[in-house]
Amino acid sequence: MVVLIILVGVGGRLFFQIIRTESRSRNSTEVKQVGANALQVMSIMIRNAEEVSGSSATSLSILNNDGDTTTFICEDLVPPLFDRIASQSGVGTVYLTGSAINATCDNFFTYTPGSAAKPGFVEINFTLTKEEASENFINTVSLRDY
Repeated sequence: MVVLIILVGVGGRLFFQIIRTESRSRNSTEVKQVGANALQVMSIMIRNAEEVSGSSATSLSILNNDGDTTTFICEDLVPPLFDRIASQSGVGTVYLTGSAINATCDNFFTYTPGSAAKPGFVEINFTLTKEEASENFINTVSLRDY
């Protein structure tokens, strides 16, 4: 009887550890996929922009080829909601990160204007977190010299 209780206790602990590891792995994969997608969308749009029309540490506005302006922001939402990365344009707000993932964007954008000799560039930097899974995303995008 004592042996059975010990086996059930060890088996239960092992079961919960497997479940926890599976959840952690799933969260890590989701964070990586969402972050890579957000980084790719912003990078392509910034690279194809006519110009950077405004920038700060937490937002960047670009003038698109069609004449519309798109602003990328890290929305600072009131807890218990998670901060999210969003794209705002004439069609409205499109969230690039989901509501279950928290975005930290302390130095979200660093814009360096270009010169006659070389085009400007934008550094994108953010961290996404879901439970224990956390991943930092950084990319430097050269602007096109039209």
